Amino acid sequence: MAVEILLELETKIDTVLSSVKTLKEENAKVSQDLAETRQKIQELEAINTTLARDLESSKNEVNDKQAKLDNAIEKIQGMLSKLESAA
Repeated sequence: MAVEILLELETKIDTVLSSVKTLKEENAKVSQDLAETRQKIQELEAINTTLARDLESSKNEVNDKQAKLDNAIEKIQGMLSKLESAA
């Protein structure tokens, strides 16, 4: 009877040890996946920052060109008004 109890206890211990081993392996994989995901997030955040900076630069460039264009339009309209007055 005592032998049977010990064998049953040994089986339960083996089952628990196997479960612990499996959980450790799963935890290691999940930890690795998390580290990779964090790395990807950092890379994407860096790309996003660069794109936001480029977008802002492009907006500023467009605004500058629009201001120059508006200025040129005003000059042309002024010249046309002078020509029309002279005619």
